[in-house]
Amino acid sequence: MSYEQGENINNSKYNCELAIKKTLAYRSIFKYPLSKYQLKTFLISDHVFSSRLINKSLEHLLYRKFIKEKDGKYFLPGISIVDWETQQKITKKILEKNSRVFKIIGSLPWTKMIGVTGSIAAYSPGKNADIDLIIITEKNRLWITRFFTTVILKIMGKFPNIDGEKGKICTNIYIDEKDLLWPSQKHNIFIAHDIAMIQPIINKGDTYLNFLYINKWISNYLANFPINKPVNKNNYIRYRSSVMEYIENIFMKVQIQHMKKKKTTEITTPHLIHFNKNDNSQRILKTFEKVLINRNIK
Repeated sequence: MSYEQGENINNSKYNCELAIKKTLAYRSIFKYPLSKYQLKTFLISDHVFSSRLINKSLEHLLYRKFIKEKDGKYFLPGISIVDWETQQKITKKILEKNSRVFKIIGSLPWTKMIGVTGSIAAYSPGKNADIDLIIITEKNRLWITRFFTTVILKIMGKFPNIDGEKGKICTNIYIDEKDLLWPSQKHNIFIAHDIAMIQPIINKGDTYLNFLYINKWISNYLANFPINKPVNKNNYIRYRSSVMEYIENIFMKVQIQHMKKKKTTEITTPHLIHFNKNDNSQRILKTFEKVLINRNIK
């Protein structure tokens, strides 16, 4: 049910305008303007607003000079915005250049989904951008998948020697099908945005839709973002081999032992690997709060 069906029109208008201002305030951190479609899709709100109300709210905010519009892109006044079209072209070239690597990793029998995250997914790569990936694997095949993915990246010269190395592919997150739900203590607007902006480049069956549906908590922050129920929970069931389970366990123990030498804030479990050494979430969230206060958005 849309928000305006449950509230009077004045409250609906006020809350919709507030949601628009919050959304543009968040994107101002990255100096990134939004098209009307992007604004509607990534609107920061726990209520759904109709396109009609959003359009009217945009017109009113423009008239009152609370927001600005240029070439069909919306942003807050005083923001030096990035060149939207140029950023998209750069992003597409980066993805095309690495498409062969993605396909090879995706050909591993245990890889269920590969998604681009971070600045590339947001079409906002810097000059020294790397490529961040999330990889979803078959149940109990996470560590063997990571091993062969790492081998492939090293052979193809795409494995980073240092964190955030330009042009390299960083497989920051591995999740297996057994536990796709993001930890509740990490539920916030930053993570919700990151999940919503994932660009699946390899997707077997309904893996991507399963991941979104299981993490539908993001609707508490991005209510307008569409999340469809997957048709099939699993597109096939692979025969479980006790030998493969044993091999997976060996691969996990060896890799965890190797990681201990350099481990800091990384998360490593049988069903999740998260290299979050350069976690910017708290910095972004604090900056967002400052923008809201400075702009008197409340």
